[in-house]
Order: sequence, then C-alpha cells, then structure tokens
Amino acid sequence: HPMFPRLDQIAFVVRDTEAAVRYWAERLGVGPFFVAERVTLPSFTYRGVASEPLLTLAIAYWGDQQVELVEQHNDAPSAFRDFLSDRGEGFQHMACFSDDVDLDVDRCLAAGMTIQQDALSAFDKVTRVTYLEDPGSAGPVFELVQKTPVKMERFAEMKAITADWDGREAMRAMP
Repeated sequence: HPMFPRLDQIAFVVRDTEAAVRYWAERLGVGPFFVAERVTLPSFTYRGVASEPLLTLAIAYWGDQQVELVEQHNDAPSAFRDFLSDRGEGFQHMACFSDDVDLDVDRCLAAGMTIQQDALSAFDKVTRVTYLEDPGSAGPVFELVQKTPVKMERFAEMKAITADWDGREAMRAMP
C-alpha cells in the first residue's frame, strides 16, 4: 500500500522560467504553462523558521500529469533555493492532492518523515501545502496539497486547455 495514493504533480526547480517553458513546449510538446509571477506563499516556514521566498510558479499538464516549474527570485531560505544551490536545476518534488492534508501529514510524521516546508497556497492564500522529506533518503521531497473545489476546478480548466493546445502561446497568465 503506497504512502501516497497517487502522484498528481512533478515539480522542477529552474533558474529561468521562460527558458524552461520554451524547452518543455518546443522540445517535449508540453504546454501551455500557466504562470503566476513573483508570488509569495503566506505563512511560509522552512525547517520551522518563517521565510518569504519570492517565486514564479508555472503549471502545465502532460497528459494527466501536472508539471510545475518553480523559480525563486530572492535569497530567502527555502527548499527551492537550497536545491538549486546544492544540485542545480532539476526534479525537486512530487505532489499529491489530498482530501485532508492534516491527516496525511500526521500519517507521514508517524512514519518518520519530517516537515521541510509548510505554507498556504499562493493561489488562494488559505489552503495548506506541506512539503515532507524522508531523513536519510536521497529521494525527492513530497508535497501534500489540500484539495478544494475551487483549486480542483482551476486545475481541470488548465488540463482542458492543455488538451486542445495548438503549440502557440506557451506562457499564459494563471486563470
């Protein structure tokens, strides 16, 4: 029985969102990416300490798989900053959309995982997003994202647009 019921998103830390979107769109045919530029995550903590990373977030669908690109614009402490510094650009976390983040976080903590980052969503400012790591593992970080009707409706809208994408306008404003 897997720790997470499904994988809803794969996420990559990038240095340049526009260049990364061009790669995904032109080379891999994935897009369009819906972009939220220079946003913060309310109530953000990294390893238990408050911080304010300034981020550009870009989301697209590759079939049923959501792909997120994360670019950090400042030097505020975060897993994104440390990943880029330690490893360079690349695959940084996987996300699962959760019916009950608090319950799932408690289950992960009971299994020995630790909270790496915790925040409220950049998009609605109220739903919890929690990043967990498995100490001693070289594996990725796991993000739990609280499902809400509004968030899931927005994701469904993005996915529908992606299904009919003609390859133009690879970057669009977040709906």
